[in-house]
Amino acid sequence: MKNLTLTLGALCAAALWTPAAADGAWDLPALMKELGGIRLIDAAFTEQKQAEFLSGGEFAVSGEMHFKAPHTLRRIVTKPYRESIIIDESTVIIKRLDDKNETDRVRFIEIDSHPSIRLFIDSMRATMAGDLATVLEIYEVELSGGRQEWGLRLVPRRKELKKFIRAVHVTGSANRINTLLVHEDDDTRSLITLDYNFIR
Repeated sequence: MKNLTLTLGALCAAALWTPAAADGAWDLPALMKELGGIRLIDAAFTEQKQAEFLSGGEFAVSGEMHFKAPHTLRRIVTKPYRESIIIDESTVIIKRLDDKNETDRVRFIEIDSHPSIRLFIDSMRATMAGDLATVLEIYEVELSGGRQEWGLRLVPRRKELKKFIRAVHVTGSANRINTLLVHEDDDTRSLITLDYNFIR
């Protein structure tokens, strides 16, 4: 469940960034105004996790992330194992794949049965819609820097999210995220790097 929550967090942060208006101020309200037009995200990702309980202290996975408005999210892990997570309006489907890319195990999760996942999804959809009031209800948000080199800090306000995440730090340039550093509740850190094929 924690990995799924972090996946949603990464996609939510990825959705935050589109080109800001050239003739406007670079601030959070101006940026949120640009969000409603996102229909598709297609990106490669790598995730490096650091924690005391991991062998050697670090573990890495890589694969693809996809978003199709208004509800569909996919994370596909290709290395070092194969797994897909598909999220639609009300259901999460987790498939572990074998070496032949065939389904080995399947798990279905009703989103409403897990408040932390529902809250993450609601915050992501609010971000996509440019609903700044809802985003600020769920997170403390701090934007720094300028358009060519910016930083974003998200701290959950709600206890459902605080069970999983202490803070997320995002860095990037213009309309592209470079990294997402997720500080989990148990001092584990996950560094997610995104490489976009396209956003439109």
